[in-house]
Amino acid sequence: MSVLELPLFLRLTLLSSAVVKVLRESYPPRNKQGFVLFLTGLHNSGKDVIAKALQVTLHQQGGRSVSLLLGETIGQELSSGKALF
Repeated sequence: MSVLELPLFLRLTLLSSAVVKVLRESYPPRNKQGFVLFLTGLHNSGKDVIAKALQVTLHQQGGRSVSLLLGETIGQELSSGKALF
């Protein structure tokens, strides 16, 4: 029996479960999704200190990978010609 010979409700059920599977793979739950947080402010206003504290806190909570890109470090890396990653 081919799929086309199945009753319509059964074909729709199979199709919807396939769509749900693709959507779940493409769009993970919110707690597994990444995000970007930009801290802006004046020079020496404490952005790096806050960023490092936030990095430690997020790392302790677990579940997500945390990368910290500090403006000063990025500037030095770019001007030296080294790769960042």
